[in-house]
Amino acid sequence: ITDMNQPLGQSIGHSNELIECFEILKGKKNNRLSELSIELAAHMIHMAGKAKTFKSALEIAHKMISSGSAVSILKKMIHIQGGNSQVVDNYELLPIAKEQYIIKASRKGYVQSIATKELGNWLIEFGGGRKKKTDPIDFSVGFECLVEVGDLVEKNQKIFVIYHHPHQKDTVKILEKNILNSIFKFSTKKVSRFKLIHNVIRG
Repeated sequence: ITDMNQPLGQSIGHSNELIECFEILKGKKNNRLSELSIELAAHMIHMAGKAKTFKSALEIAHKMISSGSAVSILKKMIHIQGGNSQVVDNYELLPIAKEQYIIKASRKGYVQSIATKELGNWLIEFGGGRKKKTDPIDFSVGFECLVEVGDLVEKNQKIFVIYHHPHQKDTVKILEKNILNSIFKFSTKKVSRFKLIHNVIRG
């Protein structure tokens, strides 16, 4: 059971999230999502009987990434399923909206909370999700959350990036206002970081 009081990873949106996952498997990304991914992998290794203890399973999971085995297996999986495994190394093959808008903090403070559900709803507004099942999904739009709860942010520091299309500039401005006024909350006092994994349920 994981904390969902903020996004698990840095990226939100289809192509953005794929890139973040690729970077984790390459050992180039160290964040909440990488920590969770390695923990989950270790539990599966342990449950499958490939390691006698969870600690040794965790060591195997880390070694799979550092050795390049994890990303190599991913490429094979993509190829077997008829996909283009080159996307793992060439992100230009993925649909990514060309416009980027950077949101900066309006004041100094500690990140107190991030409204995860609201960010999901805003992704839908940009076309990255469905309002009804017949809606098409735009895989190219998305967000990057550059800070976490507990981070000390300076005024004018980059905190959020929006990947969008030129015709969505009005929506971008509305989202920026919401980011600064309600979705991200800041405190003048130091804020404790949330525990990532609250509990492990074993069946």
